[in-house]
Amino acid sequence: MEGADKKPTEVKKKPKPMLKLNTVQKAFEDKDILILQNSTNSYVIQNHPIITDLTESASANKHKLGSFFNQKNSGEPYGDYSYSGDYYYVVQKSNGKEMQDRYKARTITEYKNMAFFAVYDGHSTQVIAQLLTDKLDDYFFEEYKVSQDMDGSIKKAFLRIEQEVIAQLEEAKPRGGSTALCSFLNSDQLHIANLGDSQAVVFQEDKYIELSNLHDFKNEQERLYAEQKGGTVINNRLEGELAVSRSIGDIKFKSYMNSEPEIASHQMTEKDDFLFLASDGFWNGLNPESCLQSIKKLNIKKSTPPDLKLIGDLLIEEACRNVKTKKDNMTLIIISVKDYFEKRHRN
Repeated sequence: MEGADKKPTEVKKKPKPMLKLNTVQKAFEDKDILILQNSTNSYVIQNHPIITDLTESASANKHKLGSFFNQKNSGEPYGDYSYSGDYYYVVQKSNGKEMQDRYKARTITEYKNMAFFAVYDGHSTQVIAQLLTDKLDDYFFEEYKVSQDMDGSIKKAFLRIEQEVIAQLEEAKPRGGSTALCSFLNSDQLHIANLGDSQAVVFQEDKYIELSNLHDFKNEQERLYAEQKGGTVINNRLEGELAVSRSIGDIKFKSYMNSEPEIASHQMTEKDDFLFLASDGFWNGLNPESCLQSIKKLNIKKSTPPDLKLIGDLLIEEACRNVKTKKDNMTLIIISVKDYFEKRHRN
């Protein structure tokens, strides 16, 4: 029969997917991440902020954390970005790498006199900063609704988020953590909760008031705490690696670190013009005194609403020009205290 001596058609097997891990697929699509195959069951992942290598045998453990690593983004882009609210302005400047800063701005309908603003500065990963963005303020208001205790609710919220991060990351032990600088505006009372090296500053016409301390190892009390816990500080870094003395996450260093926020309060008055919340990348380029002098040069009149966008964009660009060594992401939130009061009274 014609064609009887033909060999049967060979069925080609579909190529085996290089990677079964779902937790980082979106990052592979969005970022310049390379997956190199070492052998049948071994891969090396380059340019990923969390995972550096993976074997198929380890993928099951990573998959358990899939929902955590795929936290839904709150909408803030990962790069240069700005946003104007009713009485505040946010501006972010990327250093060209992954934007690991996050921020949160929230006005509370249930408590018309309250507002929440925060800057979260992630290191080694953006994952934990994103989790703080998604959940920390919710935890605070859940606690505050029951107790009406501001400081107590802040501490409980931080403890809850820290326990959640540790529980979800303990098995995989990825590097990294996040600082947290939160402001709670409650009528004419301002409460600042801080972990890390971001800073909160209130500006008046001729002076400024710093409302947060730097949690790094140039701070003698912070250094002493770490050393008493058994840690070693080398070149102002814990174990020669971590530059901040307080943070959320950082499992590798947790036994040497204090994760309780430092809380400060400030009675707001008509003398207060602006509240600045900014990550250390911004303050590496500008200090509060230089900010005050730059604001003065703009000759802002008290009778007119300040152009927060003008102030924010100007200061961010000035900070970028002044940074000579380490380039870092920058996030700056400017709150107009006067406009906050006016909005509160209108409501």
